[in-house]
Amino acid sequence: MGGAVLKCPVCGAILAKDQYKSGLSLTCPGCSKQLRISRWYLRLSMLCAAALTVALCLLFGMRGLRLLGTTAVLWLPIGLVWNFFLVRIIPLKFEIDPSDDRAMDLFRR
Repeated sequence: MGGAVLKCPVCGAILAKDQYKSGLSLTCPGCSKQLRISRWYLRLSMLCAAALTVALCLLFGMRGLRLLGTTAVLWLPIGLVWNFFLVRIIPLKFEIDPSDDRAMDLFRR
């Protein structure tokens, strides 16, 4: 099983999985655009991890401040496990890194 194929949203070039480092932008080998993970993907991941954490805490009978505190502590580890499975369900989607476009605009003027 080869897994999901990562593609550039601009030119459609296939991106090497080992080329991407979490939290950093990557350069497309086809069009040389700087890419990052799309914001909607990150928001979906965080929202699902938070909902899953709250659901698990409620399932174990936590209420009030205990629910809030346990959710705050467990959100990160549950989020990491959730992301491990999420990237296998919905492949990473990339968008053009806007910080790259602004830097280029400064040099064009």
